[in-house]
Amino acid sequence: MHTLYRYEDSDEEKVDERSTAGNRTAESWHDEPEAPSIPDRSTRSIGSYMYNLQYHAVDGDSIETEKMGQRYHERKYGVPEYWYHEAQSPPPSEHDSRKHTVLIILIILLTFLLGFVVGRLTWVTPAKIAQITVISANTEPPTSDTTDLPKTVPPFTGDGETIPVSSAPPRQTEPSSPIPPATSTPPMDFELTSPPDSSSALSGELTVGVYYYPWYKDDFHRGDGYVRNQLSPPQEPWLGEYDDTNPIIIAKHLEWSRQANIGLWVTSWWGQGSREDVTLKTAILRHPELNSHQFAIFYETTGRIKESEGFSTQRVEPDVAYLCQEYFDHPNYFRLDGKPVLFVYLTRKLDMNQKLPEVLQLMRQAATNAGCGDVYIVGDHVFQGPPETEDLYPPLSMLNAVTNYDVYGSMGGKGGYVGQDGVTRYYNQQRRWRDLAHNSDCHFIPAVSPGYNDLGVRPEKAHPPLSRKLSATSPHGSLFEAALRQARTLVDGPTTQNLLMVNSFNEFHEDTQIEPVIGPTTTLPESLTNGLEYDGYGELYLDILRKETTVV
Repeated sequence: MHTLYRYEDSDEEKVDERSTAGNRTAESWHDEPEAPSIPDRSTRSIGSYMYNLQYHAVDGDSIETEKMGQRYHERKYGVPEYWYHEAQSPPPSEHDSRKHTVLIILIILLTFLLGFVVGRLTWVTPAKIAQITVISANTEPPTSDTTDLPKTVPPFTGDGETIPVSSAPPRQTEPSSPIPPATSTPPMDFELTSPPDSSSALSGELTVGVYYYPWYKDDFHRGDGYVRNQLSPPQEPWLGEYDDTNPIIIAKHLEWSRQANIGLWVTSWWGQGSREDVTLKTAILRHPELNSHQFAIFYETTGRIKESEGFSTQRVEPDVAYLCQEYFDHPNYFRLDGKPVLFVYLTRKLDMNQKLPEVLQLMRQAATNAGCGDVYIVGDHVFQGPPETEDLYPPLSMLNAVTNYDVYGSMGGKGGYVGQDGVTRYYNQQRRWRDLAHNSDCHFIPAVSPGYNDLGVRPEKAHPPLSRKLSATSPHGSLFEAALRQARTLVDGPTTQNLLMVNSFNEFHEDTQIEPVIGPTTTLPESLTNGLEYDGYGELYLDILRKETTVV
């Protein structure tokens, strides 16, 4: 067993200042040579090893446990420090040796007996016996405990900057009924009824971006609802209702991203000091597993240019100056045409309210004044069918590129099954938007989404859910796969690094996430599903994304 002990050291205090949570004391971490006798209340088996994180609260009265991941030997996180210790297995007793001898004899006799029965007598060599013994000794039966945290612990090394860690372990919501492992899904081997024109086929490697939401923290986004945990029986994220400031969670998200060819997180941003800002700056960007993974800011206009304030632009200039100071010069910040890329939500709504020219001018001027030069602005301007014009379209000429965030509203606003015809119709519209963008000296970024259901968070809107299946008899994930096959033909080439956007990695409230989910398949309650089938799909969407975005 590997055991990690954390103790409060009153002589070494460090302050983690967070504008959204006040000042907190970060306890000093160190190795204790002799662990006290403390009851282990939540040790779980992971693979062939067991790990347990025991946290001693400041008052010394409470102990909480946090599941850790795969085996790492004497790995040190930096500050705070995590230590792993491998206990030595006791030598086998004489009784154990006799048991092994009897077991080997029984295996030999059983092998000869089976050989005679089937008429294929085979001599079992000592090497084969040893191989059988090793396999038997090291194989564990599958566990039904699916609430375990990811099976990978980030190998934090060196003496880099402190990554703030929440004083409490990630909140784990226990389901009302046991959740079995994610169900298997049939292979996706169907063909498009109307395959894309091969002349538009991808000619280079894709840059796959996802909208990423660093807003969950230790209350899973303030306890806002999402449809999966209200199903009967419930489903939940593979990692549970996690704290996304936890370095283990971030490491798993990065691992899944690499697994699915995702190289860019476009992170939701709601202002300086917001939980999204703090998590990005103090947890994600300081994570040693970030490596070359890129990020960009998704400027949430509904929280920064508020309709309730008459679309006042008072926050725009200081916001962009702050982004320039804190993010735009970061080595991992995504750039196109040599400029930092800023995604802006609902530019089409700003345009409808005659605010788009002012907002874009303020953004560009603020970036220049702050020393970042010009900024490459991607507008969420594409929605449903394009205007009936083949000439220059003024709003697009003010933007560097356009994309469609709300795929649901354009493709499947009526809910149910969109079908292959619906997918083809949507991407024909997207192709016309791309032509219009090019006529306006603007780039185009295609988008995909796996489905939609926001009834868990805003039931009063009564938006009909969009199935993740093309039809009732199609496999789970068939909508996502069909969409990717057409979207990848619309990328704009080297000018946008063949960028394709996925909505989303982890927006659970609208059920657009591709992050793994576990739980039994269900259609209940119909008030939330409209009779559609919901699957605990595991890593299905990561696998589909990797398959459809890998250039052979």
